[in-house]
Amino acid sequence: MSQGANDFLAPYAPIIGTATNVGTNRPYNNGAVTITFTPDDRNAATSFTASGFCSVHNTIHTATGSASPITITGFGVGATPTITVTASNDNGTSLPSAASNSVTVTTVTSTPAAPVATAQTNQDYVTWSAPENNGGSSVTGYILKSSDGPTYSTTGTSYTVPETANTAQTYQVLAVNGNQNSAYSGSSNSVTTLAPFFPPFFPPAFFSPPGFFSPPSFFSPPAFFSPPAFFSPPGFFSPPAFFSPPSFFSPPGFFAPPNFFSPPGFFSPPGFFSPPGFFSPPGFFSPPGFFSPPGFFSPPGFCIDQDTLITIIGENNTIEYKKASDVQIGDNVWGVTWDGLDSEFSVDPYTWSSSELNNLAIVPTVITNIIPSVKEVTLCINGNPAHRFSLEQTILVKRNNTYFFGVTGILEPGDEVISRNEDGSFSSILVNEIQIIDENRNVYEFDAAPNDILIAGGLVVHNRKYFA
Repeated sequence: MSQGANDFLAPYAPIIGTATNVGTNRPYNNGAVTITFTPDDRNAATSFTASGFCSVHNTIHTATGSASPITITGFGVGATPTITVTASNDNGTSLPSAASNSVTVTTVTSTPAAPVATAQTNQDYVTWSAPENNGGSSVTGYILKSSDGPTYSTTGTSYTVPETANTAQTYQVLAVNGNQNSAYSGSSNSVTTLAPFFPPFFPPAFFSPPGFFSPPSFFSPPAFFSPPAFFSPPGFFSPPAFFSPPSFFSPPGFFAPPNFFSPPGFFSPPGFFSPPGFFSPPGFFSPPGFFSPPGFFSPPGFCIDQDTLITIIGENNTIEYKKASDVQIGDNVWGVTWDGLDSEFSVDPYTWSSSELNNLAIVPTVITNIIPSVKEVTLCINGNPAHRFSLEQTILVKRNNTYFFGVTGILEPGDEVISRNEDGSFSSILVNEIQIIDENRNVYEFDAAPNDILIAGGLVVHNRKYFA
């Protein structure tokens, strides 16, 4: 039947207007298109139906309304529908209108995957990946939410969250694009924020000379056993006393001055407790002895992670790299030196500090010993896996404009570590965060000679020759 024959029955087709994408706050893959139109005055319609084909879902989405405009929902991200409208009344439905302009559908982003949280000292380090689909609109940022309430905004895919030590929490993240916020991700793993870590050892503190067992201390002459003390000639056993001559204990006898207790005797300066005797510097408690730094209480660390790269000497003295786990005794590696760096045989490196580093240079050295071990906890500086060490590895640090050797476990934001760059120059890297990683890792302690200041992960680190 022609439209003219239907003049007193169904309405005429509407005049199509403009189709518009409605992306704001639309859930991912559930986009919307709004269509405007003008009804035909003849045979008044009581309702209108708008329709458009969705190539993403391979289906036609429709919506019905009593007037213009009408919004159709359900379109997938990236669909490019055109819209037609029909008019209806009690007598029937009109023919479809002409097709509208084509629109591209956008929404919020897809939901990000659950983030990964790592406990650190008084903070948690949280990372995540960008959403698989940006909803047709560029991602402009992220909102991270902690299970204990606070939210944090950032433009990157990681965030360091200040937290109270010994508290546990999980994290969720959402992505933001031009259409606003995605749904929150699932929860991360639960982490318990670490309390501050303070290494229990520091040469030259408790065991270093001239400390507790230094020569002028407890066992030095002229202390307890010195000649003029308890056993001196005029003392308890002197000739005029209880054992005076010429009796059984007369001077030439058992306790006479030149005998058992005389200055050159048992307790005289060169005797049992004299300086180079039992407790003298090279003796039982002397620095290289039982309590010296590499001894019973020496730092057990100085460990470089298995995957951290050691700078080695290649053919024709080139710069090459080898994982710590692949380094072998006898390997030629590059060490570092600078003006004013004293020999470790005369100066404890832990006592060295300086306000400047002049003429830094690399020098050849040789790996002479390797001690492998396993650590349950390691750390990354600024979250960089190339800078992964045990908490006891000694590293060149700049703090408050002073350079010194300190263990990685005492690094804090604001410190600087010294790096050798690919172009051969040296520079400082600002420490922004320390990522503590609870994971068993193979680590390696290297001894090198003649120089034991090496380059690990591009950073200047110290090893153990002085205390070996």
